Amino acid sequence: MTTRRLVITGAGSGLGRALAIGFAGDGYDVFGAGRGEAALHETAALCLPGRFHAQPLDVSDDAATTAWIAAIEADHGPIDVVICAAAVYPRAHFLDQPTAQWDEVIRINVSGVANVCRAVLPGMLARYRGRIIVIGSLADMHPIAGASAYSVSKGAVHVLTRAIASEIDRTHFPDVMIGEYLPPATLTGMNGFGLPPEYHYPVVKALACGDALTYSGASYLPQGRMYLDPSPKSVLRNLRRRFLARRRG
Repeated sequence: MTTRRLVITGAGSGLGRALAIGFAGDGYDVFGAGRGEAALHETAALCLPGRFHAQPLDVSDDAATTAWIAAIEADHGPIDVVICAAAVYPRAHFLDQPTAQWDEVIRINVSGVANVCRAVLPGMLARYRGRIIVIGSLADMHPIAGASAYSVSKGAVHVLTRAIASEIDRTHFPDVMIGEYLPPATLTGMNGFGLPPEYHYPVVKALACGDALTYSGASYLPQGRMYLDPSPKSVLRNLRRRFLARRRG
């Protein structure tokens, strides 16, 4: 898929910032959102001049998110790719965490993804093309103490990605796809150790703009391996795909 116009949420820091810098450096027009205006300006300063367009935004605000997407398409043209990287990760044990903070994590990490997808999908379906890449996590499979809200939210994102994919008719819309990228531990403001954020850019670019996203609704690890959900149907389907890929190779 050829594209030159991308939206990245969570572009003010971490993986979102690294992806914005990478895409802008490769000549893409990047429209980046984040809750902190100063952080977005820092991202802009690191990007190729003129390629990064910043917008302070809380993706949990559905109306504001819809208006932002509509303004981009009205002023600049259709959005080809969306990367949902916005997330928060407050550390607090379940019984100590205020209810309002727990709910905020779910609103941003889950409802924020839904809001962005709801805003961009109608245009992608009308044009019969588009990619949505959701930055997920394996935190739901290996929860750690002090991260219940984040772990729950990332588990919900797995389901949300597959649920949206299931409602896109593959016969009529074969080039409208949504997938999830599952980065391992990455050195960001959320995490004090792991891979550098820029490590993930080539992989995400291949999913967003290349041919690496081969099955809508699937989750991908950095090596391009599909993440298998535990259902027998999913396991059999993905084993069949790998078998056919080996035969073609």
